[in-house]
Amino acid sequence: MLLLALGVLLSACFEANLQLEVRPSGSVTQTLTLTQPQEVLNGELFSDFIKHLQSQGWQVRREEIQTIATRTLENVHDTGLGTGAFLEERFRLTRRGWLMESYLLEASLGQPNPIFSGLLPASQILSLFTRDLQPKLSLSLLTPLTASQHNADKVEGRRYTWQIRLDRANHYHIEYRVLRWDRVAAIMLGVGLLVLGGRFWYARRRSRKLL
Repeated sequence: MLLLALGVLLSACFEANLQLEVRPSGSVTQTLTLTQPQEVLNGELFSDFIKHLQSQGWQVRREEIQTIATRTLENVHDTGLGTGAFLEERFRLTRRGWLMESYLLEASLGQPNPIFSGLLPASQILSLFTRDLQPKLSLSLLTPLTASQHNADKVEGRRYTWQIRLDRANHYHIEYRVLRWDRVAAIMLGVGLLVLGGRFWYARRRSRKLL
């Protein structure tokens, strides 16, 4: 997302957010929104990054100073985020339980891809972390239910947002639980049928004894 050691290094005005909208079916829609100054927009490296996204199945459109890329992944359990900006880009959805289902969503971002480190001398790259020149990079998860636990930096309804740090690996998680009422109803129906069947059997047996 966020390519961007590229963004970092070219401008402090660079902003990027990768939103993952998770649906009950297990599909995930990714929306990568890049807000960049004109000199970045017209840069060769940025154009190469857009081509990379398109080769990974992203649909890309531009709106003034924003570039918006989207793609949908079906039945996601463990997959790469496919931006190429970090050495590790994993998204994992784990489901546990039967009557009370637990959904654990995890996203991991490693160190920035070193191919972007040649844009500026090493001393200037290191100084970015002391001059408050980092771009605003964030990851958001939009989930169908309110989370039971998470480590998000910001919560807006069912949208959970984390600020991405470029000086370390990042790991984000969110968990929510769902009581499967359809399965509760199936169990109650089964118990009810067993009770009725038992009473019917007992009544017939008793009537035969009386005869």
